[in-house]
Amino acid sequence: MTKPKVSGQCPICLKVLQHVSKHIREFHGIKNARERTILNAICTGRVVIGKGTCPVPGCGLFRRRLAIHIERHSDLLPGRRAAYLQVARRDAALKQLSELRDTDPQPPMASSLDLEDSLASECRHPSCIQREFRIRELEDVLEMRSAGRSNEEQEDVGEMGSAGRSNEEQEDVGEMGSAGRSNEEQEDVGEMGSAGRSNEEQEEGEGSRQI
Repeated sequence: MTKPKVSGQCPICLKVLQHVSKHIREFHGIKNARERTILNAICTGRVVIGKGTCPVPGCGLFRRRLAIHIERHSDLLPGRRAAYLQVARRDAALKQLSELRDTDPQPPMASSLDLEDSLASECRHPSCIQREFRIRELEDVLEMRSAGRSNEEQEDVGEMGSAGRSNEEQEDVGEMGSAGRSNEEQEDVGEMGSAGRSNEEQEEGEGSRQI
């Protein structure tokens, strides 16, 4: 039976793809089946957490069933509990990758997530984890605000363009009106001049007959 194609974010390059498992196997060249299974579990969120230390700030208890312990944190909002569960899943997956690397598997491992995490300067202290989540929340808020400002700027540009076109049209109408009035005035002047010459000619004709 063919495995279902799962969409998600690649844990290696962080790209959001429709067929992550195929991407991991072909693009990143992950040949080891166990390594591929762990990486696929990270992107689908199906990592078995098992036992570990609670990442919730102020707790730090070691529990054999860590996932259930985090879910029972009634002092956390549902969104925050889900975030700490995600941290616990990633830590468990990286631990599995590290244990697999220690066995010198064949085919050899092609990813380095566990090595990068061990060399990272990111502190795993509960207070640092909380600060990291707060920073991510603020970044999301800033992105939403930036998107809103961009839409408003586009609307303003559109309104300015419409106003500019309206002003130009009004100016064109004004120029056409002025040109029309000038032509009418010239015609009136011409008619007045013609009428004046006609009167003069009539007067001269009458004078000639009188003589």
